[in-house]
Amino acid sequence: MANKEGDPVKVQLIVGVLGFIGVLLTVFVPIIRDNLEQRNQPTSTPIIIVATPTVVELPATNTPLPESTATTVPDTPTLTPTITPTPIPPLEAGKDWLEDCLSVVWAVYPDSMAANTNGNCYVEPLADSFSVRSDHMEVFFNDRAETTSVTGIFVEIPPDSLVEFTVHLEGIDNGELWMGIFGDKTIETDGLVLAAPEGNMKNSAFVVRTLPGDDKYLTNKFKKDSGNYLVAFDVNPSKVTGLLEIYNTVGSASVPSPTKWLFLGYRTSAGTSNFISGYFSDLVITPR
Repeated sequence: MANKEGDPVKVQLIVGVLGFIGVLLTVFVPIIRDNLEQRNQPTSTPIIIVATPTVVELPATNTPLPESTATTVPDTPTLTPTITPTPIPPLEAGKDWLEDCLSVVWAVYPDSMAANTNGNCYVEPLADSFSVRSDHMEVFFNDRAETTSVTGIFVEIPPDSLVEFTVHLEGIDNGELWMGIFGDKTIETDGLVLAAPEGNMKNSAFVVRTLPGDDKYLTNKFKKDSGNYLVAFDVNPSKVTGLLEIYNTVGSASVPSPTKWLFLGYRTSAGTSNFISGYFSDLVITPR
């Protein structure tokens, strides 16, 4: 008769399997339950982990930098243009008086006399005697003269020309007021002079002098209540002719010089007081 009781080996095997299953349930049931609970919870904000970089300090080295091999080009200086003012030419003889100027185109005689300038004009009175006033040139000398001397101013003129001007005689007591043409800027050369002597300034004769020998003679008198006398010199390369009141030829002289110079001035008488006063105006020099 068969044994109704189970096989002890099988029983133990079943018990072991059941125990193992129980262990598995004990381990996995809580895990499964937690997963189910997490699925039912709201989604949480993820945690962002910001990584902070770590600065690693490298040890400093004293390695020299390579020297530059570039060639240094010196700066080229900027050149600033120099503005040279255009020199202003001096005024011509006659035109200078209209500008209240005694132009440096005139040369003082004798040249040993001091002559200072201000630009293109002389500082006046030139030679203590010559000044420009109201469009005319005044001549004034009032002093004692121990010797006979000639003082004046020269200006070069064209060798073939007509020279015209007015001379006003204010007063002459000893001495003479001179006007003439010479071959050079000295009275030691050939020349012709018309000289106003002392006397009645409104009814004056003129002394005609031929230099350098100083041959002279007296003209007829010219009555001029104004004291103004018209003087002209007709100049050509070999001869000079003097005229008073335009049409009256009073003298001529041979002046064979390639240059011609107009002279205005005075001559003193020696050993006495001299008073010489007059002026020149309306000077016109016309080349031919």
